[in-house]
Amino acid sequence: MNFRYLLFILLLCASAFADTACNTSFIDTITIRALDIKARPIEGAQVFVHYQYSGSFGVSGSGTYHTVGPLNTSSAGTVKTTVSNIEQTASRLDCDIDINATTGGVTGTTTAVANAHASTIDVTVNVYPIDIYVRDKQNAAVGNATVTIGSESKKTDQNGYVRFFSGAGELSYLMSYMDGKQAGKITVSDDSTLGITLEAYPVTIDVMDEDGEPLNATLIIQNKTVQLGSDGHFYDAQVFGTEIELDVTYAGITKSFTIYPATDNSETVVFDFGSPIIGNITKEETDGKVRMMIPVSDGGLYPSGVDTSSIIVSYRPESAGESGQWSKAVTYVSQKNVFIADFPEFSQNTIVQFKVEIADKEGNKATRTGKFTTSVPVTPTNGTNTQPPTSSTEEFPLIYVFGSVLIVVFLAYMFLRLRGKGGGNQQV
Repeated sequence: MNFRYLLFILLLCASAFADTACNTSFIDTITIRALDIKARPIEGAQVFVHYQYSGSFGVSGSGTYHTVGPLNTSSAGTVKTTVSNIEQTASRLDCDIDINATTGGVTGTTTAVANAHASTIDVTVNVYPIDIYVRDKQNAAVGNATVTIGSESKKTDQNGYVRFFSGAGELSYLMSYMDGKQAGKITVSDDSTLGITLEAYPVTIDVMDEDGEPLNATLIIQNKTVQLGSDGHFYDAQVFGTEIELDVTYAGITKSFTIYPATDNSETVVFDFGSPIIGNITKEETDGKVRMMIPVSDGGLYPSGVDTSSIIVSYRPESAGESGQWSKAVTYVSQKNVFIADFPEFSQNTIVQFKVEIADKEGNKATRTGKFTTSVPVTPTNGTNTQPPTSSTEEFPLIYVFGSVLIVVFLAYMFLRLRGKGGGNQQV
């Protein structure tokens, strides 16, 4: 009698197994649980399920496969999904269900057989939990702070708490709160706990133009918008974070930058609205080629500086008219804020129009136009020299010649006079 009951129970079990085996056209609802290295549930793990939908369809008869996910696990580490296969031919059926679970950059895998697996399919991921607590200097919990490890970011709860999972190794983390940022490292070799103390610093911001005049700009700091007064000054005794991002807007221009108050807690923001100044342009000409010297400066107490890459010197012969095409001269830096523009060789006595364009580092532009004329070289005389060579007597000064003649005449006159007196009548 007992044997009959036993046989009946075995038949029921066989029937139940036949109903749950992987036959064609299966439908299977599965529950998946992600576990850490110590077999504890992982909340927030991403699960992917890969299975065959049909073996008869697909490219080159390889079948059609579907992937479901990512599915995020609950606080119990579980997720539920349904897979189905419409294949009618048993020889083409693939009953395997491939399951991946990923957290903290680490992935665990397992394979189950459709309708022939445990009620919960466990996937082990070799990670440890990291419990993080964020506090301020008064040890009060900081809720809604964002903590990032790798590519994963989470927010702290009202108790300043958040949990991550990670494999063993050294990790970099970034905590941000009210637009302030604080970075650090943690070494993981087992279950870990990290306390982050949110630093706060006094911060000073001054906004002015290039002449040092204050500007009533708009400042955005730690998700707060502040309209500065006529003094262009901002001060806050307690700004959170060791890395603080700021936006300053004036006259429709916005400047974004980051300060690190642990090393420098003040910042001067300058809006340069003045264009560069093009000085006295000079030129020199050698063998028909013109070179132009162009001094440029950027005025003010706090200039942004000349953008040396922005200079363009264009030219065209005036004879080309207003519709003539502009060409670019070869331009380069000679010395600080002095530029050289080299032009090609022009015909003699050519009037050339030129245009100089340059900007400072704030994008303010200056333009100078003008003209220059190429020189006309002196034409040398043709043929031989017809003037006779100068004699050595011509080189002797004429005053000496005249002087010598006068002396000779005088001596002759005196000689004749003295001779005449000697031959006169004698008196007896």
